[in-house]
Amino acid sequence: INIPIAYPFRKISDIKSIYGKSEGTILPNYWDDIPEISPFANEAINLSTGDSTITDQEGEYRLKLPEHNVYTLTTLLEGPYVKVYNDDAEEMMFDANFSPGYHDIEWIVDYDPELAAEALDEGYMDQLNAFYHINRVHDHVKNTLGYEGMDWPIPVTIRSHEVDDAYGGNNAWYSRSEKKLEVGRGGSSARNYALFSDLFYHEYTHAVNDAIYE
Repeated sequence: INIPIAYPFRKISDIKSIYGKSEGTILPNYWDDIPEISPFANEAINLSTGDSTITDQEGEYRLKLPEHNVYTLTTLLEGPYVKVYNDDAEEMMFDANFSPGYHDIEWIVDYDPELAAEALDEGYMDQLNAFYHINRVHDHVKNTLGYEGMDWPIPVTIRSHEVDDAYGGNNAWYSRSEKKLEVGRGGSSARNYALFSDLFYHEYTHAVNDAIYE
């Protein structure tokens, strides 16, 4: 999914850089929380020059440029520690043309908890929540617990068709054989699993245990 958003040109403090901050809409804990705008750390930012970088813990990025020009900046909900997939539609993508200077990357969506079980937003909230919380738990495991064995991009699929087929959407799991997370859309007995932070933390812990003891 392309999100064409025009951002106002801001002050240029370095004519040979494009820099700014990535942030997006997330649910802190549960489906009915008030959405928050949080920095998106560990996000891969790609430039049409072929250069790339990763956002820091504050969601900030900087890319140096060969000359003053207009460049295409592209990013998906992926990075060194997670890659998010959506079985219902194309994955979200930010794609914009920027001049040198400061430019924010904003993954901002409207969220109505009363419609959380519906497919009206094509999985935007699900994907943003998955990207944010998997990165958050990865950083906790690495920086607080001191385990570095999860420094790889684990695949996470929201609105999983595998879960649809096996449980009517009412489940989520970590696959030891395929090293991936499958997250259900919910159904008759549960809400969308991707709207709960503890779901991601729980399933990611299975992946950590698998990495430690395999």
